[in-house]
Amino acid sequence: MRELGMNAVPYLQEKPIQGVKYILDNFCYPYPNVKCSIEAGAPLVLTDHNDPLQSVEGMAEANVVGVVDHHNVSMSFNTGLPIYYRCMNVGSACTIIYNIYKECGIVPNPSVAQLMLAGIIADTDSLGKVTSTDADSLALTELVSLSGVENLHELTEGISLAQDSYDGMTDEEIFMSDCK
Repeated sequence: MRELGMNAVPYLQEKPIQGVKYILDNFCYPYPNVKCSIEAGAPLVLTDHNDPLQSVEGMAEANVVGVVDHHNVSMSFNTGLPIYYRCMNVGSACTIIYNIYKECGIVPNPSVAQLMLAGIIADTDSLGKVTSTDADSLALTELVSLSGVENLHELTEGISLAQDSYDGMTDEEIFMSDCK
């Protein structure tokens, strides 16, 4: 969104889980701030979910201006105005985001390409999930080239091991680890 001139700030809803930590640390990318609630009327773009039950506290009073998702569509929230809504039958929201970049004629810089690549790997289990599509495969291939990642196998193994790890997590954190 910043590439398109919008004043957007990424937030996590909770502290990052092991897989996310591995990705951010591996690419020396700063951790986004955690924001568990949103103020009434504040603009909000939902990414990788569209269900209020998985969203930040206050979503119902926020100004939802966009959704980018690859899950089933929740019919449990309303907006006052039309919004940008992009939902595709693909294995990863990062595939959608990469396609938006391409449609806008924007080539992601290597660090953004690394994050998108890692997101596709993590979401699709390296294209092994039944939800993986040809679009995910094409995006992954193009992002490998753009990211400068030299050892895809090593990255894939690292992400997989980290996602399967619950080291240092409480029982509650483990239980809540895939809540949006």
